[in-house]
Amino acid sequence: MFLDLQEKKNQQLYKEMLSAMGALSRLSSESSIPYLGYREVENIFCMAFQAENLSRSDCSADASKGKIGIGIKTFVNGNGRTLQKVAEFNRDSDLYRGKTPKEIVEIISNLRNERIRVTKRIHGLDDIIYHCVVREEGKIKVFECPMDEVDIKGIKNVNAGTKNIITFEDGKNEYSINLSKSTLYKRFITENVLLDIDVKIIENPYDAIRSLITEFG
Repeated sequence: MFLDLQEKKNQQLYKEMLSAMGALSRLSSESSIPYLGYREVENIFCMAFQAENLSRSDCSADASKGKIGIGIKTFVNGNGRTLQKVAEFNRDSDLYRGKTPKEIVEIISNLRNERIRVTKRIHGLDDIIYHCVVREEGKIKVFECPMDEVDIKGIKNVNAGTKNIITFEDGKNEYSINLSKSTLYKRFITENVLLDIDVKIIENPYDAIRSLITEFG
């Protein structure tokens, strides 16, 4: 989609930078799963692939290169089928307050689709994809998938199982709406992995940082 079209040297730089950041996980976490801050991943991605950083703008893409927009997601792999936040609708909550679950799903789905379309128009994009950096014990994996619009006509299995959660499908993806947070989640399935990076976490990253300061200071 995107990654496999980039030059090998840029892919290698990206792998090395992700591995290096993961190695410094002990700065923030005691877990054996590498820690990566989402802002760091966005910056590494844009640096490695000379992409434009859109993460500070209010749109559906975090980066762009050419006619492709990229939504960069960073999360723990878990069972490989995790729900992740893809959009918030705090400012639009009045539009669906008091509506039936089916009406809420349709309203939020239309809002989501319009955001994707507006992002394409403003930034001159033909397509937007998800670039997912997932973390598991001793590893970082990268895969990509389409940023699909919700198929309004294909919406099915609308289920308001609890007061604040509505789940639904559209034939392509599974979604969940958290009404209390005005947030839409999408289920990401880890498959067709493009990069599989081993990460050796440094037990005392402060020593490594001190040695860098000594070397370059």
